[in-house]
Amino acid sequence: MNFTEFNTLPESEQLELLWAKSTYLRDVSKENHRIIFYAIEDFVVQVTYHPDSETISEIIAVGLSG
Repeated sequence: MNFTEFNTLPESEQLELLWAKSTYLRDVSKENHRIIFYAIEDFVVQVTYHPDSETISEIIAVGLSG
């Protein structure tokens, strides 16, 4: 699977793949959300999470170059 295919999956399937096959890289805390980065196969996934409401507002996969 590549990052383009990942981005077309429903959110539930994206999360399932993240929990099963990814490696946590790091997270960054902002004012009201956290951005969490995971590596999966040959791409990185950015998850934007809002701890106050316990919701995910965005999941984006980006390919690695080089």
